[in-house]
Amino acid sequence: LRGAGVAVLISLRILDGNEEDMYSILVEQPRLPVGKIIRELPAGMMDEHGNFLGVAAMELKEECGIEVKEENLIDLTELAHKEQQAHAINTKEGGDFLFNGIYPSPGGCDEFLRLMYYEHAVNRAKLAELEGKLSGLREHGELIQLRVVKFNDIWKCCNDAKALCALQLLSELKRSGKIPIVCRSKAQGAEPMIRLNDGNIIPKLAFGTYKVAIEECETVIKNAIKAGYRHFDCASIYGNEAAVGKALQKCGVSRDKLYICSKVWNDAQRKGRKAVRASLLRTLDDLKCEYLDLYLVHWPVPESHIDTYRELEQLHKEGLIRSIGLSNYSQEDYNELIAAGISVQPVVNQIEVSPLMYRPETIRFFQKKSVAIGASKSLHRGGDSLDTDIIKGLAMKYGRTKAQIMLRWAFQKQLILLAKTSKFDRMVENRDILTFSLKDEDIVLLDSITTADDIKSRVELELVRKVS
Repeated sequence: LRGAGVAVLISLRILDGNEEDMYSILVEQPRLPVGKIIRELPAGMMDEHGNFLGVAAMELKEECGIEVKEENLIDLTELAHKEQQAHAINTKEGGDFLFNGIYPSPGGCDEFLRLMYYEHAVNRAKLAELEGKLSGLREHGELIQLRVVKFNDIWKCCNDAKALCALQLLSELKRSGKIPIVCRSKAQGAEPMIRLNDGNIIPKLAFGTYKVAIEECETVIKNAIKAGYRHFDCASIYGNEAAVGKALQKCGVSRDKLYICSKVWNDAQRKGRKAVRASLLRTLDDLKCEYLDLYLVHWPVPESHIDTYRELEQLHKEGLIRSIGLSNYSQEDYNELIAAGISVQPVVNQIEVSPLMYRPETIRFFQKKSVAIGASKSLHRGGDSLDTDIIKGLAMKYGRTKAQIMLRWAFQKQLILLAKTSKFDRMVENRDILTFSLKDEDIVLLDSITTADDIKSRVELELVRKVS
């Protein structure tokens, strides 16, 4: 028996490049028994104490010059084993798996192997330093040289079975949402922003508070903050603004680092401008805010929405609202508003947008008017609604979840994305869309899902909602 081995799959994301710039490091060295130079993952043998993480961190430092904390290494084999156990329980197969790692030749005399994964953000200058770097002769006489390769080209650039195993495990674990945030949050870089037509900026990734239960608010908001959200989308009709406000007060992030949006509901609009003002003041009191970053007209209520907007202009003048926006406005509704002679331009129109409800003409119309589109229901209705052949196929192709494919599609269309979930893992998953890009032909595929009947049904529903 040769003992136990460990190998590390490295993902280097470029901070000063585009989202597709992802590289890895392979170790190039001569293998005397094989008689040629090979490229493989940084790897080494276990010590007698079986300290997998410690050895993996040591190998990265010794061979690649990368210092990493053990807690930032992800054990792909351990995660895969947990999936094996869950499968056995769910299918009632029974039995217990003897687990040390992956066995290249079960029952033979080969070592077992633990595969680790590590993500790291670097700039191009640092990447250039790594390429061709010599680590010199190691104790057992191997000359180590580093090779930087495109992450997606690893399988083409090396003849290392360990690398192929690690890539397969990583792809499947990512697709099932099992890769923790610890090694990915730093790689995602700064919060993506959009500059609005009034000069203010808005985070592109928003957390929706619709249907967040009052008794769960504190935990949900705390987890959303932990996952990285700073943009919170609220509304008076949701009935939970007081609970959201208390949770935001306790979240540990100062008000100036948060972006808070709310909406005025239809009943206040029908009662007139005083009721609209009262609705905002109640929202400010509930959310424990002195101002809102963005306040929307929730629906263009016939014969009311123009007066509502004029009151929002006055509230904007008083400094209670930083930006004014719209929600569920059609082109006709917008034209009616503009024809009324408003003095402050709306910055956003929040409408339902996803590959399952895509209205390109409406989106283009507002974007040409410099009105950003906020994509409510960017995950449609979740669950089984995402089970189209196109979405499932692309999730498999990119090694991502169906939700991430949906959200990345909206992100590349320069939309503000609203996503809602009470589960922390899903919050993390919904934000982990910055490190890959969909190809143009796949965007077109997703564009094709929505049918004319889908759009007709949505338009009919919006006509009803305006008068509800």
